[in-house]
Formats: sequence, C-alpha cells, structure tokens
Amino acid sequence: MGGYLEPGFPLYYVNDYMLAYLGYTYEEFVDAIGGLVINCMHPDDITRVDAKVAEAFRVGRPYEIQYRMRKKDGSYIWVNDVGKKGLSEDGREICISVIRDISAEWEARERLEKQAARYDHLFHSVLTGIVQYYISGSGVKFKDANHEAIRIFGYTPEEFWAKENWDLPSLIAEEDRPRIMAEIARLQKRGTSIPLNTG
Repeated sequence: MGGYLEPGFPLYYVNDYMLAYLGYTYEEFVDAIGGLVINCMHPDDITRVDAKVAEAFRVGRPYEIQYRMRKKDGSYIWVNDVGKKGLSEDGREICISVIRDISAEWEARERLEKQAARYDHLFHSVLTGIVQYYISGSGVKFKDANHEAIRIFGYTPEEFWAKENWDLPSLIAEEDRPRIMAEIARLQKRGTSIPLNTG
C-alpha cells in the first residue's frame, strides 16, 4: 500500500490482495477511509504512527511499526508495516509500505504478558521468601527476590536492590554455615537442586 506524504497520507496505491484480505473492493476501501490511508488505522494508533513515520523520514531512513487496521466488517487486525519514501510518476513524495498481518503473534504475546503478570503477582504475594541469585566465590548477586524475602533480610526494597556486594556466608546463621556452604558448592550444573533446611 502507498500514500502521498501529505496530511493524512492520501491514498496512492493499494493492491488487490490487501483489498481482498480486508474485505473491500477498491471503491469501498477509498470510501471507507475517505481517501486517506491514516483512516484505515485504529483511532488510538494514528498519532503514534504519524509521529513514527514522520521521524523516520526526517532522518532519512525506513520505518517499521505495528498498529491496528480496520477490516470491512468493522473488526481490527494487528499489522506490521515496513515502509520507505519514494517518488510517484508525477514527482510527488510517497510512502510505499509492505504490510503483514501479525494478529496471531500479537495475541500470543498478550497471553504471555498476562501469564507473566499472574506469575509476578503470585511470586510477590506468597508468604514465603523466594530469591534467584548468582554465586561467584563467596559473593552473591540477586537476580530476583519477592517482597517476603526482602522483608526477611530486613531491608526496604530500595535498600535491598541498591546493595551490590553481598557476602554469602554472612547471610547464613553461623551454626548452619559449614553445611549450607558445602551444599551450595555442589551446585555445578544448571537445574541442579538441593534441599537447604535450616534450623
């Protein structure tokens, strides 16, 4: 699809495949968008798309952006749009873009984001301290820690994440230290687990 680089991107070209995919004849499509490419997009996406395309062309490079495009039946599909600047036969500046339906990919990503949000909620709401960390020598670097773990350590979240140099032995009660350190030393391979029961 292509549009003139003028306000609203007046329609320059649209191929038959895209028309059929969206459910329009050429005349129906032109009428539905009022002759302006920008009007085939979801209203909430227009300002973002317009700004992204303008900035890309200002610095002289192609753009790539995702937005929702309306079909004839009123539903929207998510598309990936890659475009570049060109010239029409009469010398007017145009934008020519290749558009691909990414609805299935977008929906899959949204499902993963929702699953991640549920996991994050569970991770931080359980009344058990949970941490992920790397061990280097006698030092430890925390990758993640839930609210309860941070409370158990006796820090505020800001203090906990600001602290960079953690001494692993000092985090373990003195009477448990030799045993726990020996067990930790056995963790050589990814996925290895050991029970760490403390008194």
